[in-house]
Amino acid sequence: MVMVALACSSEEKPAEKPAAAEAEPTEQAVPRNAKRDAYFGDLHVHTSFSIDSYIFGNRLTPRDAYKFARGEAVTLHGGASQKLRAPLDFAAVTDHAEGLEIMALCVDDQANPQYSSAFCEGIRNGDMQIFREAFVRLSQRPVPRFDICNAEDVDCPELAKGPWQEIQKIAQEFNEPGKFTTLIGFEYSPTLVDGGMLHRNVIFRGTAVTPDAMGVWDRYTMKQFWDWLDHACKPPCQALAIPHNSNYSWGFMFSRSNDDGAAFIAEDWERRTRFEPLVEITQHKGASECAFGIGTTDEECGWEKIFPACKPGQVTACMREGGYARDALKLGLVLEGEIGLNPYKLGFIGSTDTHNSIPGATDENTFLGHHANNDDTAEKRLRGGPRPERPNHIMNPGGLAGVWAESNTRGDLWDALYRKETFATSGTRVKVRFFGSFGFAADLAASDASLEQAYAQGVPMGGDLKAASGGGGPRFLIWALKDPEGANLDRVQIVKGWTTADGTQEAIYDVVCADGRKPGGDGTCKLSPATVDAACAPSSGHGAAELSTVWTDPKFDPAQRAFYYLRVFENPTCRWTTWEAIRAGEKPPPGDPRTIQERAWSSPIWYSP
Repeated sequence: MVMVALACSSEEKPAEKPAAAEAEPTEQAVPRNAKRDAYFGDLHVHTSFSIDSYIFGNRLTPRDAYKFARGEAVTLHGGASQKLRAPLDFAAVTDHAEGLEIMALCVDDQANPQYSSAFCEGIRNGDMQIFREAFVRLSQRPVPRFDICNAEDVDCPELAKGPWQEIQKIAQEFNEPGKFTTLIGFEYSPTLVDGGMLHRNVIFRGTAVTPDAMGVWDRYTMKQFWDWLDHACKPPCQALAIPHNSNYSWGFMFSRSNDDGAAFIAEDWERRTRFEPLVEITQHKGASECAFGIGTTDEECGWEKIFPACKPGQVTACMREGGYARDALKLGLVLEGEIGLNPYKLGFIGSTDTHNSIPGATDENTFLGHHANNDDTAEKRLRGGPRPERPNHIMNPGGLAGVWAESNTRGDLWDALYRKETFATSGTRVKVRFFGSFGFAADLAASDASLEQAYAQGVPMGGDLKAASGGGGPRFLIWALKDPEGANLDRVQIVKGWTTADGTQEAIYDVVCADGRKPGGDGTCKLSPATVDAACAPSSGHGAAELSTVWTDPKFDPAQRAFYYLRVFENPTCRWTTWEAIRAGEKPPPGDPRTIQERAWSSPIWYSP
């Protein structure tokens, strides 16, 4: 049974979607599948146009990034060649807006007198002290521009427009509707003390974009960012912003207040809801789904973590409530009861945050780093790092964004992102589908005929359930298909969160497991018998190519607001550090897990009374 060809209800439209836009002329001839197909991409990619990437030694441009995404080989800093095992369907180069003016001045504009300044020479020579000073500068409030911008012959806001226009031009050059899609974007990067981040990737629907790629110099709070986007992106411009690395936000990303301490007001919540439908929950710098011991006892929330839990009095460089997607989903349920709006109805994607211009380079067994001269050798990857407390070996190859869309075009992909019909993977190409309904028949079977009916009656991931007049609980149709070149599937879980009189609660259910295992009375399956030997070869005969079921919430209460999302696990495989150690003839770093269970997450489905 394959669910790739399911019908989609014509009534499924995202709430608060911007005014409809016509397809670009080059997209109009592309065949569209109303039943939607799955597409994989990377929406967090840095090239030599980013000041940090350039200082690290990366000289690959947005053109190289798109060539790599299409399946061509590139040569990395240090001389290694890398190529994807399969091309991506889409990608967005999201270079930092902060520093575009410096790249234009210090790298491109040899006629400017400041080109030969000590500062510009330091940029071209990869002076890491400039990078460290930039991080400190970005954490100041207000954020001061680089000193060189104060020179008489330097107009930094004007200089930044050149690279921004070149980014758009290159995206147009590589966009092939129906074959490979480039989405125009940039990263807005407000930084907190000790390297904290409130960063967002801004992704545009088409060629109508903002005049500038906005940096933090004049607008450095979340409220200021949403205000700018609301005024700068007027129709036909359409944009969405994707927060990432909330694990680095020291609890500020998903809270009730702005990062300057001011409580959000109704206008702020409305703008956040309108502009930020998604969150990047996994990438090179760790997973941001949830944190074990921080509002949850879910042991899988300890997966790929960078920071420890905060100690008493510690507020930075540690895990705090408000820094993870599940925190946001729970707070959203509470806010809906308080203000009548849930601003944290967030769909899920993954991406890489590569600073090597290599979107989609996520395979554990071929990972060669994402930060140029910071991790361009086995020695640096296993024992190096920007800080002793955050060595490279605790990082990972990053994730991918999965999208169910009518075609591989900018318009259809962006619309799918906006309606949250998306899923995240930890780097593999597992396909996930998730539907909910109060109208599913009690005897609904996982067959193609029944699935057509189920989709027409229900909502896909990212949607909102509406209770049927006849009462009864919701039923969920669940499906996962393995990566054709990846490990077999182990199990599928549902993560549920709901409101109570005292706040929120959560529960985790194993809903379908491979190898004939059935969930017991505690809602879990026995551990998989699948293993990996010393040479990283998996044991045979375990796992499944496909898992599907229909599940009913056993503890549904129609008076409680709730969310549900899927978590799909592959059989264990070797972690990238194990592969690296085998190639180097060494042992992996102490404390690193030898194996990893790659996974995927569906976007949630919400229920409101």
